Amino acid sequence: MLFGVGSRRRVTQVENPFLEPYYKDPKKYALPMQLWLLKQRFVTYVKAIKYCLSTSGSTKGVILDRSVWCVLAAAVATLC
Repeated sequence: MLFGVGSRRRVTQVENPFLEPYYKDPKKYALPMQLWLLKQRFVTYVKAIKYCLSTSGSTKGVILDRSVWCVLAAAVATLC
């Protein structure tokens, strides 16, 4: 516990099915990989919201190391 704040580690880590193909052919796999990352971030965001709602009052919030918005920004930078 740091500064009175507990931490939770990621329970599961999903293997990115587009990472290896992306390194072999970035132009072909840039969009599928960014869409996959966007979906993963959205799922994480929904889980965080559900966690906050399920603890009703005992949780003051969560900290996410990435957000849906950073994936959108990366997609624009990669694809444009």
